Amino acid sequence: SSDKAATMSFVEMAADVRRLLDEQGIPKAILCGHSLGGKVAMALALQSPERVERLVVLDMAPVTYETGEGSPWAENVRIIGDLLAIDLQRISSKRDADAALARGVSDPGLRAFLLTNLVRRSGGQGFAWRVNLRAIADSLGELARWEVVGEVYS
Repeated sequence: SSDKAATMSFVEMAADVRRLLDEQGIPKAILCGHSLGGKVAMALALQSPERVERLVVLDMAPVTYETGEGSPWAENVRIIGDLLAIDLQRISSKRDADAALARGVSDPGLRAFLLTNLVRRSGGQGFAWRVNLRAIADSLGELARWEVVGEVYS
């Protein structure tokens, strides 16, 4: 959804995709999802198999991820926290944001990728996140789990 939802779950995001298919008049689609989008595509296939002609999932499995200290998921949580820690009122350029993020994220390529979500506000006054970082942070625990139920997709 292009709206900045306050919550994120695979059921909600699958409903967003189903709504988009409805709005576009697409009764059945070939879905391709990468990473988190792969789980969204799988959720839609389980909940509405009649809407999915074929399913392609890349770099994702329908499993619950380990979230403990030192796990890759814990690293995701830390990075989202680093993004939230950037004081958008105090930065005047993406270079400033990059310098602030560098305190916690050493990889310049990863920082550049993450900062593609930082955009100038309309009128050029200050910066804002393109995504709802707070909702992402608040939903990370749920997104680490795979508890989607539905029909068998085959």
